[in-house]
Amino acid sequence: MSHLADKLKEALRVTPPAMGFFRSTASVSNPRMLIVAQLALEDAEATPDIMKDMDAILLTCGKTLTAKALKVLNKASGGAPLGIWFTGKSQNKIVEGVDFVVVASENAPICISGTVECSKMLTIPLDLSDGLAHTLNNLPVESVLVNTCVPRALTWIDLMYLSRLGGLISKPLLAQVSPTISECEINMLWNAGVDSLVAPLSSENQETFKKLRATVDGLKLTAKRKWMQTRAIVPVIKQGESAVDADDDDDCGDE
Repeated sequence: MSHLADKLKEALRVTPPAMGFFRSTASVSNPRMLIVAQLALEDAEATPDIMKDMDAILLTCGKTLTAKALKVLNKASGGAPLGIWFTGKSQNKIVEGVDFVVVASENAPICISGTVECSKMLTIPLDLSDGLAHTLNNLPVESVLVNTCVPRALTWIDLMYLSRLGGLISKPLLAQVSPTISECEINMLWNAGVDSLVAPLSSENQETFKKLRATVDGLKLTAKRKWMQTRAIVPVIKQGESAVDADDDDDCGDE
């Protein structure tokens, strides 16, 4: 499991209250939402300090990324999980130091070149069908990214799509959003089933990104989530018993 997957699991975990007659001094923890900073590889190399104090870094990469360059970037990020999203028509090789890779569901090959193991984050369209959304739970990917980054405010139909996906997908669901997203919109995304945000970061919008970070950190999120829901319990039939009473079948057949 990748470091990002570990951080997502820890952020979304809620500590239940202690059971029994003895008073517990431990408080019930609240879930928190992570923010993955998405920035161009060129910006990261030009101003490496921009990557400090981030939950995770997602580099959009349109050129060959060497292990040496990635080692420098990992050091500059302060240990934050570092992922890559290859742009262009072809996928690049995964090199040592990559924690996760973003792959497009439409055109990325299912086998990515390179010998380094890392987790996969699969991108999906907002209007993915129910049938395909169900299959995501069985695919060898650790998280799912849906693109909601639009130059307008989020609409009710966007929220409906996200709520549908949040109810169908059991894996961590991330949404690509604008750094100017409001607190009201963030709360609605959380309640719809979005677990974490992916927002663009650059040297020009650092202050906007800091405001987004402060907004998310100040949220009082509730444990409403799909991983907390009770699963349906299927009755187990003991050996020698039948799900249908044979006598009832005989009675139904008699006139």
